[in-house]
Amino acid sequence: MLAGQHLPSWIREIEDPTAQKQAIEALTPDDVFRSQFRAEKDAPRAPVEIIDWGLQHIDRLRKASIEAHEQSAKSWQMWLVFVVGIINIIVTVVVALLK
Repeated sequence: MLAGQHLPSWIREIEDPTAQKQAIEALTPDDVFRSQFRAEKDAPRAPVEIIDWGLQHIDRLRKASIEAHEQSAKSWQMWLVFVVGIINIIVTVVVALLK
C-alpha cells in the first residue's frame, strides 16, 4: 500500500500523500478484514450466498460456545446447591444430636 498499489478507496480519497502515508501506517490487524473465501491472489468475489453461509456458520459457532458456557454454569450451580444442601443436612443433624 505504501507503494501506491492496492489502495482502498477511502485511502485513495486522501489527496495529501503525507496524510495517506500516515493513514496507512496507522492501520493495525484489527482494522483489516480478509474474506476467507478469497484467500488466493486475484480470486473472484465470493457469491453473496457463500458469504451468507459463512456468516451463518460463524453465528452458529458463537451460539454453540455461549450455550456450552451456559450449560457449564448451570452444572456448577446444580452441584453447588447439592453440596450446600448436604452441608445443611449434616449441620442440622449435628445440632440436633448436641441438644
